[in-house]
Formats: sequence, structure tokens, C-alpha cells
Amino acid sequence: MLSGGERAQADRFVFEKDRRSYTITRGVLRTLLGRYLNVSPAALTITTNPFGKPEVPVDQNRGRLLFNVSHSGDYALLGFAEGVPLGVDVEEVRAIDTLPDLAKAVLSPRERAEFLQLPEADRQRAFFRAWTRKEALVKGRGEGLSILLDTVEADGAPGWSIHDLDVHPDYAAAVAVAAEGVDLRLWNW
Repeated sequence: MLSGGERAQADRFVFEKDRRSYTITRGVLRTLLGRYLNVSPAALTITTNPFGKPEVPVDQNRGRLLFNVSHSGDYALLGFAEGVPLGVDVEEVRAIDTLPDLAKAVLSPRERAEFLQLPEADRQRAFFRAWTRKEALVKGRGEGLSILLDTVEADGAPGWSIHDLDVHPDYAAAVAVAAEGVDLRLWNW
């Protein structure tokens, strides 16, 4: 049911595990979009905005269903909302040798100061929590990584609700929605 472009994208992955993960995620995305939009999954047209955010054109999406996708390790996160921009991000929490340098590139000066006050044992999880929240926000805005993450603060972003998701102890995940008082529903497959 994948498009030619999606099959070509899958073929660009070097490792079979990554190719399989991408293919399964896109297949599930097309299946769910097809159900929401009452369109055959294979017939769906999925385009991207100039920053790479996926969308279904209005001729197949009159209700303006918006969605976002993220995957890391063994998990994929798919978010859907009607008429409300949203972004999702999931990251496998893993040891990073260059965590201080990465924190400097990702965290704002205020966030970095708070990060450095944490006990060393808590920094890895705190970093991934902050990273997923920021990624979800910039993906929701449709800007992708066209902006530097250290210039963005997810906490208190005007007009956005950002929620951490408990998907697995070894993962950090977040959803950002351009609305207040959001009714979130999380399904585990």
C-alpha cells in the first residue's frame, strides 16, 4: 500500500531493521489515515510542507485531519487531530558520550542551567524529556528543524499544550497540540 516514493525511501535505509520499521510505520499510518478519512490506504496522497511535515491534501481530507509521526528504536508514535496542528516525538533514552555538548546545542540557556543543577544520574532522562517536548513543538508548528532548538522553550509555549507520554520506561515521548484543554487518548499497539 506504500507509494513509490515511500518504497524508495524505505530502500534508502542501510539496515534492514530500519527499513522494516519505516515500512511498518508508514503502513500503519496509511491504514489509520484511510480509516479516519474513509479513503483506501493505497489511494491516499501524502505530501509534505516545505519543512517536511506530512499532510493529506484537502481533496482527500475535507475534515482537515492533521497528523504527525515519529519513530526511534523499536517504537513509533503517531498523532492525529481534527483541525488542530500537532506534533509528536519519541526518542529511545540512551547513553550519549557527548551529552554536555548536545545539551548545549538543544537546551536554551535557562534550561541548560537547570539541567546542570540536576544530579548526574538524572541528566540523561531529563535531556531526552526536554528534547522530545521541543521536537514535538517545532514539528507541530510545521517548522521542523529549520530553527535551532536552543532558541525554543517548550514549557509555556503560547497557545500550545505539551504533554509527556508514558510509552515505555526506556523511551521519552511527547505530544504538542495547538489548543488548551486537550482530550488525549493513547493507544498501545
